[in-house]
Amino acid sequence: MSRIQPIYSDRVRYKLSHNPTGTQTVQEPRGWKEDDNEFVRNKTFHGIFPQMTNNLSFFNTGAEFIEKIWDDYGVNADLILIKEERNPTTDIWETSYSGFLDMLTYSKENKGVSIKFISSGLLRVIKARENEKIEIDRTDTLKGLTIPYLEPNRVNLNGRDIHLASLLETKADESSSFVFRANFSSTNRRFGSLGVPAAITYASDVLVNGIPKDVSFKTGNPGDSVEASANVEQIFYGIADRDRTLTVKIKVSFNLSEHKIDDLSNASMYLRLATYGTGTEYLFVKRENLTSSLISNSSVIQDTVFINITRTIQILEGQSLSLQLYGEANFGSVIGGDGDMDVDFTNIDARIQIDEDSTFNPTVSNVHLPFEVFERYLELFTNQKGLLRSNILGRTDIDYPQDGAVSRIGMAHGFWIRGFSKDDVAEINEENRYKSMTMSFKDMYSSYFSVWNLGAGIETIGFKEIFRVEELEYFYNRNVLIRLGKVVNGEFVYVKVSNEKRSVDKEVFNSGLEIGYSKGGDYEEAVGLDEYNTKSTFTTIIDKVEETYTEVSKLRADSYGMEFCRRFPRENHATEDTKYDSSTWLIDMKKGSGTILNQRLWADDFSQAPTGVFSPQTAQNLRLSPFNILLRHGWVIAAGLIKYPLNYIRYGSSVSNSGMKTKLDVSKYPDIGGTEYAENGNIQGDKLETARTNGMIIEFDYEVDYNLLQDIQGKTVILGKEIPNFYGLVEFKNEEGLIEQGYIQKVSPNGAGKWTLKKYNS
Repeated sequence: MSRIQPIYSDRVRYKLSHNPTGTQTVQEPRGWKEDDNEFVRNKTFHGIFPQMTNNLSFFNTGAEFIEKIWDDYGVNADLILIKEERNPTTDIWETSYSGFLDMLTYSKENKGVSIKFISSGLLRVIKARENEKIEIDRTDTLKGLTIPYLEPNRVNLNGRDIHLASLLETKADESSSFVFRANFSSTNRRFGSLGVPAAITYASDVLVNGIPKDVSFKTGNPGDSVEASANVEQIFYGIADRDRTLTVKIKVSFNLSEHKIDDLSNASMYLRLATYGTGTEYLFVKRENLTSSLISNSSVIQDTVFINITRTIQILEGQSLSLQLYGEANFGSVIGGDGDMDVDFTNIDARIQIDEDSTFNPTVSNVHLPFEVFERYLELFTNQKGLLRSNILGRTDIDYPQDGAVSRIGMAHGFWIRGFSKDDVAEINEENRYKSMTMSFKDMYSSYFSVWNLGAGIETIGFKEIFRVEELEYFYNRNVLIRLGKVVNGEFVYVKVSNEKRSVDKEVFNSGLEIGYSKGGDYEEAVGLDEYNTKSTFTTIIDKVEETYTEVSKLRADSYGMEFCRRFPRENHATEDTKYDSSTWLIDMKKGSGTILNQRLWADDFSQAPTGVFSPQTAQNLRLSPFNILLRHGWVIAAGLIKYPLNYIRYGSSVSNSGMKTKLDVSKYPDIGGTEYAENGNIQGDKLETARTNGMIIEFDYEVDYNLLQDIQGKTVILGKEIPNFYGLVEFKNEEGLIEQGYIQKVSPNGAGKWTLKKYNS
């Protein structure tokens, strides 16, 4: 037992702490001094996390305390190890190191307990749960604790004007023949109609229908005073869900010949555009004959027909349109018996193009704000509230000094956008088709990180860990917060580092960029839409690596997709599923009147209206476009392009239309605003925001004494905000006697003190 340290020493002591069990002072764990404890920058979050990798061994009171915690709480126990040292100046006990013991590594041997030390229990929990898909509005945590329902906010969706373009064409296999057959023995006037066959080539309007061949003949009954109603198979557009204004272009050609025309009087036949009403009853409203009569009482008058017309049609709610061959006559009225109106049509080629500058009445949707969602995930994982700190996500209404830039970029899933809500649960019937917003924490946070260039870290308040989310700049602060040297006669003096080594920072060099969204733009409903929030690729001047800088959001931001979803409201489509129901959209919002939010439009952030996009006044989520995302990531991308300032990042491809141009207001976005950029444009390297690192890694030795360790783990107030020192610049004197700066990549305090820095781009 001679190797066991006493419980107390003059300068150092160790404690184990567990809530609710309490705190126990213990002997120094065996393995501490030889442990490679480090401060390491996380590649995913960019925050810096202390970490240890070796086993620690506890004996006597330490082993007994850990055993009790294991017996009572198992692998989920949050057991904290605290190292305290006396301040060399004040002689006051201060925490020099703290972290969690990993209960998964618990083992008992040689009258002691062996266990590994981890810096962050919260990070461990997050990494264990981050890929699990979770319903956000569930009312119990993953550990079974009952929690309140997460009440959503509300947002006005004024809608996106859409140019709806649809086309129907006669299929090649239907162009050979087409017949009109009417045979009656009544002397009463009879009539019939037959839809001109045309299949959907593309349709951005769900009201467009294909017309099959030879199945849609409709006749009137003897004594009818008005024309017959239509069959549904004859309708190429309907039933209108609201009053609409359509531009309909009709191009039709065919040949016709007499099969049998006999015993008719007052006969006529036309190619016509007919309007029907009263919903599914398809009652005749009006017609426009597109030709003169094609037959007489005894024969075909016109054997070749070509029509090319354009009409602006005001169609009312409940109405439908049909392109048809229509014939009428008195049958069997000349010689008595049967009358025949039988005509053959060949070489049919029909084309019906329907265009609409379409609007849809405003609606209101539920929406979650990001602060509440981030915090909710942490509560679901840990059973603890209040674990999130974030100025970028914070708002004045939740006690932050100002609204963060990302604070109202909210989330809404398809069912909310369609008007379904949790309140519908009371209706448990066919009309209740509500589904919860479901996603993984990783998909959510990585989407926000991609769209706005955010990062995250674990910080401690007392012994409580909190999750910090901020703009990436927070984790690469430009202020010098750590200096390597000593105070001599009241003045700071730099001390040279040793064993210097320099190498290329391979992480910053990329031959290509992939930016935007994994979904959006590839709509089955539409052809040629100008959606801008899709995925774009770019190339750089770097051609010696195959790495791609990838920032692609799992959450959607496409305004057209959201608008298509919105146009299937619950009130009209309560029992219909859509492909958008389970999608989740980012919605860029601002304060509205009262508690209801409004969507941001171009005037909120840009100095001029966007060009190259349909209906710029209703364009949404403009700040979230791929090129504007690229600008926000610019200083990171620029680190690999410092030696090539005049070379361009060049546009490669996009999933959909990328011709939109925007110009961020420089007064609101001083770092990236003031220049107009096209989504399919190029940008010169020196036009990106200035890089904070320069593509080099510096390694050296420098001893980490008590005071320096306190500096590394300390915080500094900058512009009223407390910043962990290890996110600031480290300033040091190199072996040549020159002063340099860099950002901590890794620091190993033990022994000689091993430092790895990303060199600052000064």
